[in-house]
Amino acid sequence: MNEFEHSTRIDALLAKLKAKEPKAREELIAHSLERLQRLSRKMFRKHPNLCTLEETDDITQKLVIRLHKMLDGLTPEDTASYFKLASKTFAGCFKILLAPASQGIKTKTLAI
Repeated sequence: MNEFEHSTRIDALLAKLKAKEPKAREELIAHSLERLQRLSRKMFRKHPNLCTLEETDDITQKLVIRLHKMLDGLTPEDTASYFKLASKTFAGCFKILLAPASQGIKTKTLAI
């Protein structure tokens, strides 16, 4: 699937979410999971000290759960807004993980 088809599919899933169709959130996140995983890995590369705290896939899973909860209360207008929301969600979670890492504490975990 090329980027245009991917964005078109996400826009269609966002329309389903706006129409409050059952399973729309799950379909949206499932469809975009690969891109969300790439975003998570990209943020991990910027902060390699976090790899000792939690694995990328574990954090991605927790971030997806947070994003799923956020989508219960709001519907992004388009694909760009959706990934901006995902990026902000990821950034907020990484800040939680970075705070203790910058202080030499290696036991902080990310609560859902």
